[in-house]
Amino acid sequence: MMTSQQTLNSAVVGQALQDLHNGHYSKVRARGFCDELIEALKRPEVAAALAKSNIQWVTTSVDNEKAIRIANQTNKLVEDAALIDRMLRAGASTDQISSWYGISHQDVGSLRNILKLPTRKGRPEGLTKDEEEKLWEHWSNATNPRKNDKPLDLTDSEKLRMFALETAERLDIPMAAVWGAFQDWMARGV
Repeated sequence: MMTSQQTLNSAVVGQALQDLHNGHYSKVRARGFCDELIEALKRPEVAAALAKSNIQWVTTSVDNEKAIRIANQTNKLVEDAALIDRMLRAGASTDQISSWYGISHQDVGSLRNILKLPTRKGRPEGLTKDEEEKLWEHWSNATNPRKNDKPLDLTDSEKLRMFALETAERLDIPMAAVWGAFQDWMARGV
């Protein structure tokens, strides 16, 4: 059974050998290996002895700040993926997802297939009169300072997208149509 130190030693030697095999000498140096040790690692018996040694010749340290930043980025990616799925299910267009999240049209199409969503060709259908009236009422309640203590901030694109998503889900109107109406009303200043 390997000790924890042997496991660490073995992992470092294994990575160094892989990097040397691939010609990445600078990576091996960056990990702290001197030229003499790099040369010695080329001999299998030396690499094996270093890997199996119980002596603590390798130490580790954790840069907590960087690790937390990576964890937070990972959380953001997971949240964005869930939000993209939700938007597509709510009827967001390929162009919208591509524009907002930098995903290619082809990848959005693949994601639609994975989510088993129907493919749509061409422009989305327009709103019915009833849908437009419901949507306008919802919009005006959220944006009118006389009707709402905290009106929707139309300059905050992320909040506007979330409002469009929630509106699409609540009113059962495709998000692409909701967003299009919002953009039209903002352009007209209504």
